Amino acid sequence: VVGSYLLLRRLAGKKLAFLAALLIALDPYFLTHSRRVHLDAILASMMYLSALSLLVYVGQALPSRRYVLLSGIFAGLACLTKVTAVYLIPFTLLALAGRLVTTTKERRLVPAALWREGKSFLVWAVAGCAVLFLLWPAMWVRPAFALGELVRGVRWGVAVPHGASGSVGDVPVQFFLGKVVSDPGPGFYPLSSLYRVSPIVFLFFPVSIVFALVGQVRGWLARSKALALWLGVAYILFYVVMISLGAKKLESYVLPIFPMLDTLAAVGLFALLHWLSGRNPGRDGVSHRALSPLLYAAAIVGIVLTSVVWLRLFPHYSAYFNPLLGGARTASRLLAFGGGEGLDAVAGYLNQKEDAENLVVSTPYDRAVFRYYFEGTAQPPSRKHWTGSWLLSDYVVWYLSYAQRDLPTPEIVDLLESLEPEYVARINGIDYARVYEVPPLVSENVPPISNPASVNLADQITFLGYDLEESRVESGGEIGITLYWQ
Repeated sequence: VVGSYLLLRRLAGKKLAFLAALLIALDPYFLTHSRRVHLDAILASMMYLSALSLLVYVGQALPSRRYVLLSGIFAGLACLTKVTAVYLIPFTLLALAGRLVTTTKERRLVPAALWREGKSFLVWAVAGCAVLFLLWPAMWVRPAFALGELVRGVRWGVAVPHGASGSVGDVPVQFFLGKVVSDPGPGFYPLSSLYRVSPIVFLFFPVSIVFALVGQVRGWLARSKALALWLGVAYILFYVVMISLGAKKLESYVLPIFPMLDTLAAVGLFALLHWLSGRNPGRDGVSHRALSPLLYAAAIVGIVLTSVVWLRLFPHYSAYFNPLLGGARTASRLLAFGGGEGLDAVAGYLNQKEDAENLVVSTPYDRAVFRYYFEGTAQPPSRKHWTGSWLLSDYVVWYLSYAQRDLPTPEIVDLLESLEPEYVARINGIDYARVYEVPPLVSENVPPISNPASVNLADQITFLGYDLEESRVESGGEIGITLYWQ
């Protein structure tokens, strides 16, 4: 957030920079991931600062190559975080090509300009590679092996959908538009992003594009400022295209576009404030002398007050969904919900029970989240192909994202939803997790059995008999058998 303010101040002035930094600091989806010990928020930060440094370079009338160097350093850090950051290579080439086109008016100057931007890319690439080498010790001793493993991992990640191992017969499960699908398709990231942005970004990002168009037509924007603005749009658009091409899709993969969305929304808001002040934004697009202080203060207050909608959900900011599109209730019918939210409350409820440390609880998030909060034993509800291990626990904690996808089986989901939960973890009006006491395994309704028996085993289980699929079988053949137990 601080880095974005310092860079944007050089490009667009203090007031616009502060609006953008405020939107980034309060972005609900960025808050969600920056609290997690994971890669996505670090990747988003490093990629954004790298791209923003480039925008400062191309957006200044007298650019300094130190911003290209800074961009390369951030790009190296981003690539060390997650290989998705290789996107910055074509984006950097696009930015430098854009500056070459917009600043070279005479054909005879093209070779010199081409050499100038070529040197800029060389500075960027050397800085990024130096960071990659210095901070990745494997590169000091076995660089070919390290890069080879990286390439193999990327190939697997691009080709294999999330939830699949790549073996024949895998059935990956994702929930999108109310259905379980293997690949949610190109509409996944645009739709999930629209539900994750704040109302201010949802309304003012389009305004920034209108401002860019009108500003160029009417001469409000210098060519360098217009280039920086359009490159920001391109950064968002082409990144979404890139991650949509891969078979592996997770909602969090789109996080790197959110700081840039916030920045461009700040541009749109700032342009609207100028228009309401009765002045155009000025030749450089960032003039603040014509801006009404009262309107500027009202914009800041509006951003803060709007943020209360998701700040009240602390610490579960991820339970926020854009209210202008129907909020969480509508999103729950379209998108997969939940990454463990509410399990802390469930564990707190179960920990209050007598002899809680001896309780056995089945939950899909046993190792990922639940065991860190629960005093007893947590286990998965199914083991490999056997979906009955939850029957051997005291309680089962069912989660919304698993119910959406009918996991582990539709029959188990239907059974649990027919029961009355003992406790519900509700966040923002949505039931994220439910606690069920495992029903007794004894049934009075014994089905007809072709070969009945009644063998009591240590007063714990009774063998009731068996059915055979066939009355006879060839030597060396197979015969199906159904066993009945109580």
